Amino acid sequence: MPKKTYLRGINLREANLEEADLRRAYLEESDLRYANLKNANLKEAYLKTADLRGADLSEADLRETYLEGADLRGINFEKTDFRRSYFEGANFENSKNLPKWLEKGLDKKGTFSKKKLINNIKEGFKNIEKANLREADLKEYNLKNVNFKEAYLRRANLEGADLREADLEGIDLKGGNLRKANLKGADLRKANLKGADLRDTNMEGVNYRGANFEGVIRKDIVSLEI
Repeated sequence: MPKKTYLRGINLREANLEEADLRRAYLEESDLRYANLKNANLKEAYLKTADLRGADLSEADLRETYLEGADLRGINFEKTDFRRSYFEGANFENSKNLPKWLEKGLDKKGTFSKKKLINNIKEGFKNIEKANLREADLKEYNLKNVNFKEAYLRRANLEGADLREADLEGIDLKGGNLRKANLKGADLRKANLKGADLRDTNMEGVNYRGANFEGVIRKDIVSLEI
C-alpha cells in the first residue's frame, strides 16, 4: 500500500495530472481547478473541501475517496469510478455523466446529501448500483426489485425491509442488520455478509453463490443452508 502524500492546500490549478498516482494523497483544501485528472488514481485520497471546479476526472479512480464539502462543479465524470466514495456536502452543479443514484442525492443547488438520496429511495427510486449508503437506516423500507449491485451498505439497518427479487450481487453488507428482512428470490451472489444479523430473515429462493457468510447471526433463517 502506498504511503500517504501530504499536499494540504497545494495549488495545482490547471496542472496536467493525467494518469497520476495520487492514491491516499492528503489534498484537503487544495486548489485543483481545471486540472487534468483524466485516468488519475485517487483511490482513498482525502479531498475534503478541495476545489476541483472544471477539472477533468473522466476515467479517474475515485474509489473510497473522501470528498466531503468539495467543490465539484462543472466536472466531466465520464467513466469515473465512484465506488465507496464519500460526498456529503459536495457540490456537483453543472457536472456531467454523474451516476443516477448520485443525482438523486442532489438538492436544487447541486449539493449532495445522503438523506436526500434515502428519501428518494423511500419514494421508489430503484437504481442504487454502486452507491455508498454506509450505515443508512432503511428499516422496513419497500425495496422490492431494487438494484443494489455492488453497493456499499456496511452496518446499514435493513431490519424488516422488503428485498424480494432485489439485485444484491456483490453488495457489501458487512455488519448489516437484515433481521426479519424478506429476501425471497433475491440475488446475493458474491455478497459480503460477514457479521450480518440474519435472524428471522426469509432467504427462500436466494442465489447466494460465492457470498461471504462468515460470522453471521443466523438463528431461525428461513430456507438457507450454508
